[in-house]
Amino acid sequence: MTNPPVSDALVFFGISGDLAHKKIFPALYRMVKNGHLTIP
Repeated sequence: MTNPPVSDALVFFGISGDLAHKKIFPALYRMVKNGHLTIP
């Protein structure tokens, strides 16, 4: 039996500011680097 494909979506609103550049983008990068967030 095979597992069905899994799809997720992240939607960010107002992510062009200073907080995004200092906190959110680096956190997303670390999540991808550590394998916690896969990118298809």
